[in-house]
Order: sequence, then C-alpha cells, then structure tokens
Amino acid sequence: MTPRPNIMLDAALAYARRGWEVFPVPPGTKAGYSIKKRGFDAGTSWGKTADPDIIHAYWRRLPRANIGVAMGTGSGIWDLECDTAEGHANLKQDGATSLAELESDHGKLPPTAMFVSPSGSVHRLFRHPGGDFRVAHLISKLGPGIDVIGDGFMSVMPPSIKPRGGRYEWLDKHRIAKAPQWLLDMVRVAPRNRGADNCFQAFAREFDRPASIEELTLAMAMIPNDDLDWDQWNKVAMALHAATGGSADGLALFDAWSQRSSKYDGSKTQEKWEKLTRCPPNEIGVRSIFHWADRAVPDWKERLREPEVYERIVEFGKLMGES
Repeated sequence: MTPRPNIMLDAALAYARRGWEVFPVPPGTKAGYSIKKRGFDAGTSWGKTADPDIIHAYWRRLPRANIGVAMGTGSGIWDLECDTAEGHANLKQDGATSLAELESDHGKLPPTAMFVSPSGSVHRLFRHPGGDFRVAHLISKLGPGIDVIGDGFMSVMPPSIKPRGGRYEWLDKHRIAKAPQWLLDMVRVAPRNRGADNCFQAFAREFDRPASIEELTLAMAMIPNDDLDWDQWNKVAMALHAATGGSADGLALFDAWSQRSSKYDGSKTQEKWEKLTRCPPNEIGVRSIFHWADRAVPDWKERLREPEVYERIVEFGKLMGES
C-alpha cells in the first residue's frame, strides 16, 4: 500500500524545525532532483532548505519523494555509517565489527541518534563542530565498512523508502551527541600548510569554495575531451560528482562533456555516475575542475567575450541542450 502522501512532508518539516537543511530525493537514489529544471530554485546545491514554505512547495510537486538532509555546518550534523557485509557486495568485514575494533582502541562512542537503512547499514549522527572544522567524506578509511558522510554530502533519512522493499527507520532518537575527540581527529579534513605563500593560499580559497552549476558549466566548457583515455575520463567524472554532490545537474554536465568524444556512450556515463553515487569520491573535486579549465584556456574567466572562449561556451551549451 502506498503511504499517505504527506508522510514525507511531515518528516521533512520536522527535520527543518531542528535546523536541518532538507530536499526531495528520488526513491532509489542518493542524489537530489534537478530542482532548477523542475521550477524550483532555493539557490543552493540540491535546493536544500529549512524554509517550511519551500518544503511545502517541494512535496506538493513531488509527494512521493524521499528526504535528503545535507551534512555539514548548515544542518549542524554529520553521519557515521556502518555497512553490513550482507547488504554490500565485496565488503569483507562489516562496519559494526570495524567500529568495535576502533572503540576497543580508543573508547566507546556516546549514545546518539541512530537510524538504519533498508540494506541494514546503521547511521550515527553527531553534532558538527562548526567554525572552520570540515568533516571529510571517507569510504572505508576508518575501517572496512565504515563510511563518513561529511561536509557537502547528504544522507537519505527516515521514513524514506527503497523501491522494491525496505524503509529507513529510526533505531534511537537520543539527542545528537558530540563525537569524542579521537573520532573528530580521524574525520577532520587536514588544515592547509600555514607556511604556504600568499599566492597559493589565495588559489586554495578560490577553489575550495562551493561552485554554482553556472560556474561549473563555464569551466567544463573550457575542458577538452579529445578522446581521453578511461583514467582521465574517470577523473573528470569523480571531480564533477564531488563538486555537484552527485546531482542531476552534475550528471547533465558530465554527459554533455562526454559527448565531445567519439567514444561517447550515454549508457556508460549514466552507469559511471550511478557507481560514483554508491561510492562517492573524497579526494578530488572543484579545485581539479577549475585547474583543468585554467590549464586548457588560461585566464578564461576574464576572457568570456573573446571569440575563442565564447565559441567553446556556445558549443557546450548546444551539447547541454541535447543531454
């Protein structure tokens, strides 16, 4: 039986009252809808918001959408996920066992809010430290089956459903705890070298900042795709997926850019994107995209009206229209 249409809306509004940034997610995926293409535009990645009026508008248009919550300083939380070997192929040790080993070495985790996914993965939510602290996005780096869903990424939240069976459910609604220092030390993005020269620091600030879809579109228009080998094509996919949070807009960009190659296969771009959504990259992103654009067309941001640069934008815009 289909759940009553407003069950997701009710939960999304409840999360927003806690200050969490929510957005609609297509069932069976871990990426937001293309909000802009559907007539919404909250002005941020995925359309994340805590505004009840916008949330009502989202679920009026998409009543069966699942609920995504953006991790990071905006929502004030991050997610420690322990996968099960049964629900994840190629996982040699389940996350619960790996976490027990960590706790044995460093100390027990405090009670905190927990929920379980349809595959059996257990998610623990912790308070984000805020300020300049950044939580990394880590896949099995703390141990087999332990993932960290950090700044700029998202978690699908209860009572979301998985097509063909299963629902995300709360296991424990404890108040969200602060993670112990040993765990924060493991998940923190390493600060940059303070001794770096001012020029490098300015470069780092430029490319660490979030980039809009419009900025990324211009950058991708600069990057050639002259039948790149698989490794380079894969790196572009990883960087763009991380930069866009795996959104539908990001996939459209990747597909349009891939069309520049005679090797283009639309099904392959979709398959690659879906694989990255299941196992997101964490060591490549916005900086790489702008670096490749600058290397291909130096000073392109100051030369947008010049014929060489403008023609690239027009040509890429045509490919975007076909995606």
